[in-house]
Amino acid sequence: MDWIDPRSPLALKAALAQAGARPRKRWGQHFLVDRNIFMRMVSVLAAAHPPERGPVLEVGAGPGGLTVSLLEAGYQVWAVEIDPLWEPGLLALKRRFPRALTVVMGDALHLSWADLGAAGPDAPWAVTGNLPYYATAPLLAKLWEDALYWDQAVLMVQREAAARLTAAPGSRETTALSVELHLIGIPREVATVSRRLFYPPPAVDSAIFSIRRRPGPPPVPMETARRVLAAAFGARRKTLARALGDRRVAGWDHETWAARLQALAIDPGRRAERLELGEWERVIGLVAAAPAPSP
Repeated sequence: MDWIDPRSPLALKAALAQAGARPRKRWGQHFLVDRNIFMRMVSVLAAAHPPERGPVLEVGAGPGGLTVSLLEAGYQVWAVEIDPLWEPGLLALKRRFPRALTVVMGDALHLSWADLGAAGPDAPWAVTGNLPYYATAPLLAKLWEDALYWDQAVLMVQREAAARLTAAPGSRETTALSVELHLIGIPREVATVSRRLFYPPPAVDSAIFSIRRRPGPPPVPMETARRVLAAAFGARRKTLARALGDRRVAGWDHETWAARLQALAIDPGRRAERLELGEWERVIGLVAAAPAPSP
């Protein structure tokens, strides 16, 4: 099988026909067909993570449009794809770039950095891909857990998701995941991408979304951060003291939490979305330093 360059609508349809494939709703497949957008994603990636810095993990390689754009720019690419119908085409592309491309068939949510042969946190990777809506949050959560293994991510996500993910702590749109991302890096929306540039067109526009990880380890323990943020945003209509007390975070009730927050110069009557990043660091640090609650 020869590889067909899918970076135009007609070529993508030819690649689909050759693979005997149709876009699958179960995996949220909407394929980008605009060469300029592929190159924009590569240029954003290269600004912080040039090819000589380290390899790129591509999530959801599909027919290989972004894959070949990365390879042409000189990157070593590990292309992960869940749909077995695209494997022959990706292996055909590998024959063109035998030393630069590694094809990994499987679900990116279930892969570890060890599976990819990552040398460790001292040799950071970059991450890129066109993320299906159903997998955006879990994939970003996985990246957050593995933050020391990568230094730059450039992803295609739904426009509304990008707005939520980049919302600064303290704004009404803030979510637990957006706070988590701000704790480890600088998330930003780079550009809006029209739904007309995908096949089949999705119901909404997309956006190029990037995260540049802050150097060094996260400022707070990540397990503690996840526990505190899940409790606080899981009851976002409640005050912070009430939400954390209801879940007995650190073993403290509402009254204790109110006193602890006041000691941190944080009004216990505020809600989770109103706290700024530095305030979250103080709250999470407080819980991390607290003795383990009695059984």
